[in-house]
Amino acid sequence: MSKTPKKTEQDENTWPKTITEKGVTVYIYFTPTKKGGKEYPGHTLVYTAAGKRKRQGVADYDTACETAKKIARQLSEGTGHAHTLTPSMVADYIAADRAARELGRPAALAEIVGDYVAAAKHLPAGSSLRDAVTDFARRHSKKTQRMTTKVSEVVKAFCEDKAKEEVSYYYLKPLRRIYEKFASDFRCAMSSIEGDEIKAWIEAKYASRNTRIHRRDDLATLFRWARDKGYLPEEERTVAQRISFGRPTTRTIGTYTPEELAKILSSAPPRLVPVIAISAFAGVRSKEVFELDWSAVRLVGGEDDRTINLTPETAKTKVGRAAPVPPALVAWLKPYAKKSGRVSPPFQNLDNMTRLITKTVQAAGVKPQKNGFRHSFGTYRLAVTKNAPQTSLEMGNSVRKLLERYNKVATKAQGDKWFAVTPPKNRKIIDYPAAAA
Repeated sequence: MSKTPKKTEQDENTWPKTITEKGVTVYIYFTPTKKGGKEYPGHTLVYTAAGKRKRQGVADYDTACETAKKIARQLSEGTGHAHTLTPSMVADYIAADRAARELGRPAALAEIVGDYVAAAKHLPAGSSLRDAVTDFARRHSKKTQRMTTKVSEVVKAFCEDKAKEEVSYYYLKPLRRIYEKFASDFRCAMSSIEGDEIKAWIEAKYASRNTRIHRRDDLATLFRWARDKGYLPEEERTVAQRISFGRPTTRTIGTYTPEELAKILSSAPPRLVPVIAISAFAGVRSKEVFELDWSAVRLVGGEDDRTINLTPETAKTKVGRAAPVPPALVAWLKPYAKKSGRVSPPFQNLDNMTRLITKTVQAAGVKPQKNGFRHSFGTYRLAVTKNAPQTSLEMGNSVRKLLERYNKVATKAQGDKWFAVTPPKNRKIIDYPAAAA
């Protein structure tokens, strides 16, 4: 009878022991038992035979080692389960086991076959696992380098790509500023960023829920582009898209009254009159007016013929539309209309123009409202037409947004009064390009 192993041999950190013969491994676990308050040594052999996991108890360590060697030898030679396998099955086992060793890592044949069967169940009819793996390896190898690209490099590539698409400078400028801040704080591979990290970053930078939602949407734009370009895994939704800050809070829009509009236009510098009038009577966005050319403004003909043609290049949404030109707008624009040339004064950027408009409103004794002229148009136009689809087309936004913001805010009488604001007969007209020089 062999002696019980020394205490050091039974130390749990050294278990299990392994006995390997020609690629077949038998594991020896130290499994003592307790009886009557005393501990008795014991060992358990664990191995795979005929595709099933086997366990065998052995009392002392030396016997366990000898038994494990015998089992491993028999399994490696195909004799350990000869009573359950035919000669051809034994030959198949030996050939499959030899092929499995090409992996260069220890793995039971049953485990390999199990993985194969589990994977093959997901394949469409007529395809093989080898084809699937080959295709995956081909696509994965191409993307491996891109998957490690840093955020700053992705941002740079995004901006360059959008510049080639000739997107509006005023669309790209704020996005670039946000993305560069993000890249400055995340100096890592874009694919390594988790959704909770993005959410924490947004919460630390922005306090308003609506602003957080807007920043989430901005980053989702970047992450979607990165996914489509191969910088991120091909998933239906990126980590940025999965972030939620709840529903946006409903904001009360700021509008002007017809009396306030009359004050503003009557006291405005001549060079700003076309800009303000087009926003107030046609609902054109400030950015769109800033890029508008007089050649797109048609003031002759019937009301259906008079339009402001906003091309996809000019429109914020990149979808062209025809803004209306009601009689009041014709009256305000006629003294300044030209065949071509910019409608807005020659400001260097949009911010300069909006700042001067704000000062003009204040000088008229009126409280400035953010996007007040466009919001006023939407409010009064919907009140007059009672036609949400028409008004949404004229403004270039969705019917849902139109109804959320402008429905039931003003009466038809108020709308009629808004669109009846015309220039005073004694208004002095100055050539505003000359005044701006």
